[in-house]
Amino acid sequence: GQMNIEAGSAMQEDAIFRIYSMTKPITGVGLMMLYEEGKFRLTDPLHKYLPEYKDAQVFKSVDDAGNIVTEPAKRDITVLDIMRHTAGLTYGVFGNTPVDQAYVKAGLFDPTKTLDEVSKALGSLPLLYQPGENWVYSLAVDVQGRLIEVLSGMPLDQYFEEKIFKPLGMVDTGFYVPADKQDRFVEMYSFNQQGQLIPYVGDFRPDHSKQPTLLSAGGGLVLTTADYFRFSQMLLNGGNL
Repeated sequence: GQMNIEAGSAMQEDAIFRIYSMTKPITGVGLMMLYEEGKFRLTDPLHKYLPEYKDAQVFKSVDDAGNIVTEPAKRDITVLDIMRHTAGLTYGVFGNTPVDQAYVKAGLFDPTKTLDEVSKALGSLPLLYQPGENWVYSLAVDVQGRLIEVLSGMPLDQYFEEKIFKPLGMVDTGFYVPADKQDRFVEMYSFNQQGQLIPYVGDFRPDHSKQPTLLSAGGGLVLTTADYFRFSQMLLNGGNL
């Protein structure tokens, strides 16, 4: 195949791809490394480390004026909940519930925000369901990313680089593509109304040409297939490359 149809450039073994939600397993490993260091327990309430999730409110209904009516959460969100999508969170892009709409209105996908700002905004919004009572694919992994920053005292990109990418030799993995590697960055396509493949431009195309402000732990990484192979081999080997 081709890396770029317009340029006629053939796919290369060292081509760099956007991996979106395949970022999530890497975040999970990063957080569980801190678990192995004794930094937290899976049963710990999330607000022990991220105070914005204390005294969470849960969506109940919408009143006649269109306002969300809430009730108190029956129990605290735990760290385990944000690792298995049972925290009460949603995503804001895969559904159209009043809570999803509130996520969009709050600008949770604003690329100028930091993980800290996104987490605090998320913590101020109602949960979609009671913690532990449902499984909903959600922004919980981005919350994991913020938790990594708090527990490690390092920005997420620095933590990933020092603790995962460098030890595994993942030399082309990061949250952006440096200028000297741009010629290896694969174009992304979608179909137009005529059924032709055209470069995709839209909400799900972040600017990967420079260091981002929002380090998306749920979908922000770019890398080569060789780099992801090394990460996957480490998992298969039980923690060693």
